[in-house]
Amino acid sequence: MVTDEAVEGYFHAYFDALHRYAFTLLKDNDDAKDAVQAVFLKLWEKRTGIDDRQSVKTYLYTAVYHYCLNIKRHLKVRSNTPRKAPMHFPPRMNTHQKRA
Repeated sequence: MVTDEAVEGYFHAYFDALHRYAFTLLKDNDDAKDAVQAVFLKLWEKRTGIDDRQSVKTYLYTAVYHYCLNIKRHLKVRSNTPRKAPMHFPPRMNTHQKRA
Protein backbone atom coordinates (compact mmCIF):
# COMPACT_ATOMS: atom_id res chain seq x y z
CA MET A 1 0.00 0.00 0.00
CA VAL A 2 1.23 3.48 -0.89
CA THR A 3 0.52 6.16 1.72
CA ASP A 4 -0.73 9.68 1.06
CA GLU A 5 2.65 11.02 2.16
CA ALA A 6 4.42 8.70 -0.27
CA VAL A 7 2.25 9.91 -3.18
CA GLU A 8 3.12 13.50 -2.25
CA GLY A 9 6.80 12.56 -2.10
CA TYR A 10 6.64 10.87 -5.51
CA PHE A 11 4.92 13.96 -6.90
CA HIS A 12 7.70 16.26 -5.71
CA ALA A 13 10.44 13.83 -6.74
CA TYR A 14 9.19 12.92 -10.22
CA PHE A 15 6.83 15.59 -11.54
CA ASP A 16 9.43 17.66 -13.40
CA ALA A 17 11.13 14.65 -15.00
CA LEU A 18 7.78 13.11 -15.97
CA HIS A 19 6.66 16.44 -17.41
CA ARG A 20 9.78 16.63 -19.58
CA TYR A 21 9.20 13.04 -20.69
CA ALA A 22 5.54 13.73 -21.55
CA PHE A 23 6.57 16.88 -23.41
CA THR A 24 8.96 14.88 -25.62
CA LEU A 25 6.04 12.65 -26.55
CA LEU A 26 3.32 15.29 -26.99
CA LYS A 27 5.24 18.44 -27.98
CA ASP A 28 2.73 20.53 -26.03
CA ASN A 29 3.43 21.94 -22.58
CA ASP A 30 -0.17 22.04 -21.35
CA ASP A 31 -0.99 18.55 -22.61
CA ALA A 32 2.19 17.24 -20.97
CA LYS A 33 1.25 18.79 -17.61
CA ASP A 34 -2.28 17.43 -17.90
CA ALA A 35 -0.94 13.95 -18.64
CA VAL A 36 1.36 13.91 -15.61
CA GLN A 37 -1.33 15.29 -13.33
CA ALA A 38 -3.79 12.66 -14.56
CA VAL A 39 -1.28 9.90 -13.85
CA PHE A 40 -0.65 11.19 -10.32
CA LEU A 41 -4.39 11.42 -9.74
CA LYS A 42 -4.72 7.79 -10.83
CA LEU A 43 -1.84 6.83 -8.52
CA TRP A 44 -3.57 8.57 -5.62
CA GLU A 45 -6.90 6.89 -6.41
CA LYS A 46 -5.27 3.43 -6.57
CA ARG A 47 -2.75 4.00 -3.76
CA THR A 48 -4.26 1.36 -1.46
CA GLY A 49 -4.00 -1.33 -4.12
CA ILE A 50 -0.43 -0.60 -5.21
CA ASP A 51 2.38 -2.68 -3.77
CA ASP A 52 5.04 -0.18 -2.72
CA ARG A 53 7.68 -2.91 -2.88
CA GLN A 54 7.48 -2.65 -6.66
CA SER A 55 9.00 0.30 -8.48
CA VAL A 56 6.58 3.20 -8.37
CA LYS A 57 8.95 5.14 -10.64
CA THR A 58 8.55 2.48 -13.33
CA TYR A 59 4.77 2.56 -12.84
CA LEU A 60 4.73 6.36 -13.26
CA TYR A 61 6.84 6.39 -16.43
CA THR A 62 4.83 3.56 -17.96
CA ALA A 63 1.54 5.23 -17.08
CA VAL A 64 2.67 8.58 -18.53
CA TYR A 65 3.83 6.84 -21.72
CA HIS A 66 0.48 5.09 -22.23
CA TYR A 67 -1.51 8.18 -21.31
CA CYS A 68 0.43 10.22 -23.89
CA LEU A 69 -0.06 7.55 -26.55
CA ASN A 70 -3.79 7.66 -25.92
CA ILE A 71 -3.79 11.44 -26.29
CA LYS A 72 -1.85 11.20 -29.57
CA ARG A 73 -4.19 8.47 -30.82
CA HIS A 74 -7.21 10.58 -29.95
CA LEU A 75 -5.77 13.65 -31.68
CA LYS A 76 -4.94 11.58 -34.78
CA VAL A 77 -8.47 10.22 -34.98
CA ARG A 78 -9.89 13.72 -34.61
CA SER A 79 -7.65 15.11 -37.34
CA ASN A 80 -8.51 12.22 -39.71
CA THR A 81 -12.26 12.52 -39.20
CA PRO A 82 -13.74 14.33 -42.18
CA ARG A 83 -15.75 17.36 -41.34
CA LYS A 84 -19.28 17.48 -42.56
CA ALA A 85 -19.79 19.77 -45.49
CA PRO A 86 -22.19 22.57 -44.72
CA MET A 87 -25.63 21.94 -46.09
CA HIS A 88 -26.85 24.48 -48.59
CA PHE A 89 -30.54 25.00 -48.75
CA PRO A 90 -32.26 26.76 -51.62
CA PRO A 91 -33.40 30.25 -50.75
CA ARG A 92 -36.82 30.41 -49.16
CA MET A 93 -39.58 31.58 -51.38
CA ASN A 94 -41.56 34.46 -50.15
CA THR A 95 -45.13 33.27 -49.72
CA HIS A 96 -46.30 36.34 -51.62
CA GLN A 97 -44.26 35.46 -54.73
CA LYS A 98 -45.89 33.55 -57.55
CA ARG A 99 -44.34 30.26 -58.50
CA ALA A 100 -43.04 30.09 -62.01
